Amino acid sequence: DVYMITGSPLSVLDQHVFTDALLDFIRRCDAAKKPLLGACFGHQAIALALGGTVEKNPQGWEFGRIETVLIQPWDGATLPLSLYAAHNEQVTALPPMARQSGETPGCPNAAFAVGSKVWTTQYHPEMTGT
Repeated sequence: DVYMITGSPLSVLDQHVFTDALLDFIRRCDAAKKPLLGACFGHQAIALALGGTVEKNPQGWEFGRIETVLIQPWDGATLPLSLYAAHNEQVTALPPMARQSGETPGCPNAAFAVGSKVWTTQYHPEMTGT
């Protein structure tokens, strides 16, 4: 089983009634080595909770299908993948223990991993083109 934090129309840069509890939950999952997956808002929330930085995208909105390069941790090989985006904020600094696992021209930290239990992507792997 895995915990997933999905996308949201809300911003992780704003304080919401659930923000502190969500960031605490992420830190507890990480400390307990629970599998955690983040997409878009979840990607950004996990980055913030674990010591990374999220800021407005200087190029503005990324919206639509984006060519993404996934980086394989075992050998650094790359894999091109088209994923859907809808965001104007992005992770600008990874958490200290994270490794980059994906990038796009407009979003250098498009995906990251922490050990073998946390993986995140700025994009929406749940969306299809149909």
